[in-house]
Amino acid sequence: MDPITDIFKTMHVATVVHSRLEATAPWGLMRDAHDAELRSHSPGKRISPLQFVHFRMVSRGNCWLGVEGLRDPIPLAGGDCFLVAPGMFLRDNPRTRTRSFCEVAPN
Repeated sequence: MDPITDIFKTMHVATVVHSRLEATAPWGLMRDAHDAELRSHSPGKRISPLQFVHFRMVSRGNCWLGVEGLRDPIPLAGGDCFLVAPGMFLRDNPRTRTRSFCEVAPN
């Protein structure tokens, strides 16, 4: 088993959504703990926003990952992988204003 599969099995991943983000400066996104509940692939089952994380990879360029409660953002560059959960921010510059992932995601 590869390390990523092992991590996802340990975390009891219930559903997967694939997406791609291409952005040019200025941009900033945040995961809000108040995001709407998501539907699972299992009929009638709902997933709390607190159970929903984004597994991301920076394919090229760079950005900054901020976490509520941490003073300094973490620089990310092409090839870096990370999880985005509620209370996290992703932006082109540590001072760029953020908007909710749900606000900018296509319907």
